[in-house]
Amino acid sequence: ADLSPLAPSGMLINVAFDSRFREPLAQAGAIPPLVALVGAKHRVNASFATWALSNLCLDHPQNRKRVREAGIAVPLVSTLGTAQSQDMLEKTLWLITNLTRDDKENRLQLSRAGIFAVLVALLQEPPSYNIARNTCKALLNFLHEQSLHRQFVSAGGVPPLVSMVESAATPRELQLLAAMLLLDLTAFEASVRQACLNADVQIPVANFLLFFDCPELQINAAMIISNLSLDDAAEVPLLKSGCVYDLAQLFDSTEDKVVKEAVTALAGLSCFPAACDE
Repeated sequence: ADLSPLAPSGMLINVAFDSRFREPLAQAGAIPPLVALVGAKHRVNASFATWALSNLCLDHPQNRKRVREAGIAVPLVSTLGTAQSQDMLEKTLWLITNLTRDDKENRLQLSRAGIFAVLVALLQEPPSYNIARNTCKALLNFLHEQSLHRQFVSAGGVPPLVSMVESAATPRELQLLAAMLLLDLTAFEASVRQACLNADVQIPVANFLLFFDCPELQINAAMIISNLSLDDAAEVPLLKSGCVYDLAQLFDSTEDKVVKEAVTALAGLSCFPAACDE
């Protein structure tokens, strides 16, 4: 095996972590050979190259563009789908997250390369807590892009998200990340909201309203209900979930934001005639 790139790419991990050296490294031509190593047969080379690129892209918009222009999309999605170790998966997810933060073109290019199918597969059967968390963090960047919501739904992304939020075994941080993703998904299109209702999202979301030890989850839950109530089709499932009563309980919260979002959600629900009888 050719190990010649191993030492240089390994050194670049540490150098690129220092923000002062990200631009000089790019100017010196470091990015194209690193991109060429992503997906390399020698797994250590691929891992080191992916890690170095992740550091180079951190808080550096120009380097994100350079990595895209060097042709990262297809090998990166392939690496994510074929990684044989959790370490490689984690480093690949780091790079995806750093590439797509505040970068619409990178989100679109990776989506065209088929990344949602791979990310959804990781949501369905994450090999570890860290992989599940990093998958959700990467998806948060993608789902800030409204134009990608339908693609995520078509890839089957909603059911595993709902499973994540409703499982009592899911750690609180993951429940919150999944709730944030559902909040983005329910914000714009009726067809996407319907896909969420088809997966019975309203049931775990209503339960979150009673998580008084986590006001952030309560806020997200109330905002999701506000989004869902934009459509007449949500009337029956929302009211059956018991969310009207649960929202009223939030008036006793000591968190102003919780009370505000509960009031907003109840105002939205009041458009449904049956809600006034609750």
